Amino acid sequence: MTKPIRWSLRAAEREFRIDRRKLGNALRLQGIKPEKDRKYSTRTIAGAAAQFRPPYWRIRDAALFFGLSQAELMRRLETNGSRPRPGEFHTSYAIAAAAYGDTHQEKTRLIHERVRALELANAKTRGDLVKANEVFRVTDSIASALRWQIELLEIPPSDRRHLLGEVERLDRDNLRNAGIGVRPEWADSPEPQWWLRR
Repeated sequence: MTKPIRWSLRAAEREFRIDRRKLGNALRLQGIKPEKDRKYSTRTIAGAAAQFRPPYWRIRDAALFFGLSQAELMRRLETNGSRPRPGEFHTSYAIAAAAYGDTHQEKTRLIHERVRALELANAKTRGDLVKANEVFRVTDSIASALRWQIELLEIPPSDRRHLLGEVERLDRDNLRNAGIGVRPEWADSPEPQWWLRR
């Protein structure tokens, strides 16, 4: 049977043979809420279901239960660094993580995204950020004005080339100091890109 990508508690109850109320309570205790369609990801359901399965699994039983070949399950367990207990038994958590991936990985990723968004918002509020494309616009206009003034000077061509080279070097140094190296495509876009002030 091909497992659905999203699970309702009723479908999980049929597949894992665990009462849906117990499964729902386990998910609530972990602080996991369903999506808008009242369904959960396979990883989430498998992680919660692992609490109610026998604490230790043989590879053969786990492969049948999770619909994987024994060789594939063994490969995933080895990739995760899981070592069997004496008698070739694996923990429910190790089996669930091998079958569907780490159950906390998605939650951790979402927390990191929220933290990053809050850090960015706080930095904007404190004034620690500058709009990078505005910086590019200002430095470009300064470099352009300098080039124009140098072209108007009545000096030997070798000196003119030297001065224009210095302006070009300063422009490159600005990019390098900003940690970029080359001019990014978004430098002229109207959408702001933010940099942390150094």
